[in-house]
Amino acid sequence: MNWPATMDALEDEGYGYTGTSKTCECGTTILWFVTPNKKWMPLSSIKDSRLVPHHSVCDRIKQFRKAGKKPKPEAPKQKDLF
Repeated sequence: MNWPATMDALEDEGYGYTGTSKTCECGTTILWFVTPNKKWMPLSSIKDSRLVPHHSVCDRIKQFRKAGKKPKPEAPKQKDLF
């Protein structure tokens, strides 16, 4: 599928609009879709009713990713193994 897509093109590809939306802290409205693999996908509208993945238009995405990032667990040391 080519992005940006229209609502009709997404539905033809098996995506379903959930009917829910939310305003992101960046000020853009997020429309929630379900992919053909049953995963939730946030999309945002741009010119001419085209839809793109929200992360491509969100100017705060780096802040969200840093905030949600979990620290990697430390590898066990040799003495911890015995």
